[in-house]
Amino acid sequence: VGADGADAAFTLVQHADADTAFQVRVLPMLERAYHEGDETGPHVALLTDRVATARGAPQVYGTQLDIVAGRALLKPIRDSANVDARRANMGLPPLREYLRVIDSAYAPRARHPTP
Repeated sequence: VGADGADAAFTLVQHADADTAFQVRVLPMLERAYHEGDETGPHVALLTDRVATARGAPQVYGTQLDIVAGRALLKPIRDSANVDARRANMGLPPLREYLRVIDSAYAPRARHPTP
């Protein structure tokens, strides 16, 4: 299906929150594809964290968060002191950089009165 098809399939799995059993079944396949060079580290990290947080467990890579009042609030992270090393291993930017991008996308915009 090519890169576009693989990205589309991943997006469907990642956002299938109503069927976490499906996400759990797909995760080992995604990990296998990653180790075979057919999938990306960020996809594995995102789904790993999505499954963990759905189960009420701490996430591994710090990819899952809630937006509250325009600010990103990370869901709990296992061994947060070493999260940036794990993120780097999966091809993700440092957590601080990730949060800066998220905050800039979701921060409330200043309202200017229209003259």
